[in-house]
Amino acid sequence: MLTPFNNEKEDSPNHAAMKEASRYVDRLWRQRDARWGMCLGKEIFSQLSAWSQQHFNVSLNAYGILRTISKDELNPELKAVVEQIEAGEEICIFRDGNKSKDQKV
Repeated sequence: MLTPFNNEKEDSPNHAAMKEASRYVDRLWRQRDARWGMCLGKEIFSQLSAWSQQHFNVSLNAYGILRTISKDELNPELKAVVEQIEAGEEICIFRDGNKSKDQKV
């Protein structure tokens, strides 16, 4: 997918953007939490499920995991959304744990 960008001439804007993006990803990739944040959760879950099936003959599914996880194991933003759903409240976007009623989902 990135081959056309990698083949760009060095003085092209695309080449410069790819180099900058590559440096950015490389910097984040060194941090474990940042690595997880760069990946799509659905893709991670799919790969993990395939791995567990292949190595342990164990099927993973989202509902099974959700039944076993506690709210204390969730990150603060997700925990707040779950609590809003439980309370029947409107779901709001959170930044640093603060509700923002003007940014409803």
